[in-house]
Amino acid sequence: LLDLNTANVEDAMRLVVDAVTGCRFEVTDPASEEVVLTKILQVLLSCMRSEASVVLSNQHVCTIVTTCFRIVQQATAKGELLQRMAAHTMRELVRCVFSHLPKAGNVDQALVDGNRSMKSEMGGLDIDYNFLARQLNNGNANSEYDQLPAIGLGAGAIDEDGAGDGKEAQPYHLPLMTDPYGIPCMVEIFHFLCSLLNGLDDFGIGPGSNALAIDEDAPLFALGLINSAIELGGASFVRHSRLLNLIQDELFRNLILFGLSPSPLILSMVCSVVLNLYHHLRMELKLQIEAFFCCVILRLAQSSNGASYRQQEVAMEALVDFCRQKTFMVEMYANFDCDITCSNVFE
Repeated sequence: LLDLNTANVEDAMRLVVDAVTGCRFEVTDPASEEVVLTKILQVLLSCMRSEASVVLSNQHVCTIVTTCFRIVQQATAKGELLQRMAAHTMRELVRCVFSHLPKAGNVDQALVDGNRSMKSEMGGLDIDYNFLARQLNNGNANSEYDQLPAIGLGAGAIDEDGAGDGKEAQPYHLPLMTDPYGIPCMVEIFHFLCSLLNGLDDFGIGPGSNALAIDEDAPLFALGLINSAIELGGASFVRHSRLLNLIQDELFRNLILFGLSPSPLILSMVCSVVLNLYHHLRMELKLQIEAFFCCVILRLAQSSNGASYRQQEVAMEALVDFCRQKTFMVEMYANFDCDITCSNVFE
């Protein structure tokens, strides 16, 4: 019903998003509740898929994504159909947002305050990214759907020198968040996705971890979303320093840590993400790629380091995938072995 030629389309789209993300209803029947939540997901996804989505503000797009994520969290305690629907919607929202990255203008100069951290409101209290990751991992024990908070961006900021450390600075006004959506909301969403991997202790990853004790769903879900964003954004990440900084610092730190997970599934997904990053952004990730190969791939591929047979198998498969890239071997030799400041990765 709504397109760019519709009168007052900006107001209409924003009113729809505000109404859906701010709705409240009393739960009387679990089955009916899941139907309502499914309808909410459908409406939010339709808003983002519409050609009129370009009139939504950065704030509204972030609100859509975080509202969907809250339903993903709560769906862990509900039926499988709602769980799958919520996860699928989250993946599609990420794809919708980052498919616009190649067409987005460069607003780095306008983002003078650096990156910002995405916050949500729960009962009047702010919750941070790590809390969201823990909730995704642990599920929501509340059997009632008390409320669907109107989740928006907090006014927190991240110092430019510490773009990837997740530390919050003093609040400040964000006028860019009311502009039609683009790089500001993509920075927020990508930071949010990277931060879902921060709760390593909650995922049980460590030298003495038991593979059977690790909940794979949460990190696999987060890595899948990140992989989709990278596939859609591609080489366009290079044009936006805030996004590139997130990849170079926070994302790669977590990829290396999760690469040492005893779970073959997590290791395989980490390798897929790194392969995508190599394909699109290798010119900007020399040090990160060196660290990943030395600390993860080459380490796991050798049985002398105590890696399991499945880990070695995944590492070797990943190495084969990299070697299939036409210039990979030459680049490894030229960029690392021929550089006295780097390790002999090719050798």
